[in-house]
Amino acid sequence: MHKKDYLCEVKRSIPRFMNANNIQNIVCDKLTEYLESNGMRKTPERYEILKACYSIQGSFTIEMLLQKMTNEIKFQVSRATLYNNVELLVQASLLMKHQLPHACQFERIDGKRTKCYRICSQCSSIKEFHNATLDKAIEGLSTTRFTPSHKTFYIYGICNKCETANSRKQKKHNTEKKRNEKR
Repeated sequence: MHKKDYLCEVKRSIPRFMNANNIQNIVCDKLTEYLESNGMRKTPERYEILKACYSIQGSFTIEMLLQKMTNEIKFQVSRATLYNNVELLVQASLLMKHQLPHACQFERIDGKRTKCYRICSQCSSIKEFHNATLDKAIEGLSTTRFTPSHKTFYIYGICNKCETANSRKQKKHNTEKKRNEKR
């Protein structure tokens, strides 16, 4: 199969998730443009990795992407190739990188709207949320002599699940401490 035919096949197989403008063509074209402008090769692996990344809803780790490519897409690729190409997709502004306390996660960039996240510092879970007032304030920020590609707002803290687990551990610890003091 020629590269041109392969690229057309990849474009057709990326799931549609945004609008009628067909994001699959846009992201493949943007990757092609980035690769050509930087003198890089347009390999089938790069387009398969892009396809896999854009088929995942929400954030993902390299391990999750590797499992998807191996088990669902049935495309064998090394972990090193994934790391290198995912970083390339970040540089090409096709993926966003979330640097978390315990891990690193990635997510597709699907428009210019502000993305807002709550990130648990304990378990590294990421939850996207929307707040109209916050969105309006961030969109209204003046960016003189600067053109943003996307806007992201992070709030770090402890999620309810971890807070509940911490409370249980603390209660158990206090109960055991009281028992030991009575002895």
